[in-house]
Amino acid sequence: MRPTTVSKLLAAIPEHDRRRFIIRIFRQNEDAFAEALETMAGLSSWDEASRVIDQIYAQNQIDPFSYDAERFSGVLFQHYHRTT
Repeated sequence: MRPTTVSKLLAAIPEHDRRRFIIRIFRQNEDAFAEALETMAGLSSWDEASRVIDQIYAQNQIDPFSYDAERFSGVLFQHYHRTT
């Protein structure tokens, strides 16, 4: 699979979820959210993306089983599996 694009990743994330993710996962840091999407846009698979997501959760001390983390992972999982 070819790497995706930031615009495709953004399109995969509903606006209400996007705001929630920026606030709760990225600690209100829109730049960190944008940087994460740019990093993931260069990846070709869910396996690669999930490793980046795990790093984000660890770095921001996010419980990977929290509602927001599961929703974030789920939206991106669907994106990568839809485009494979």
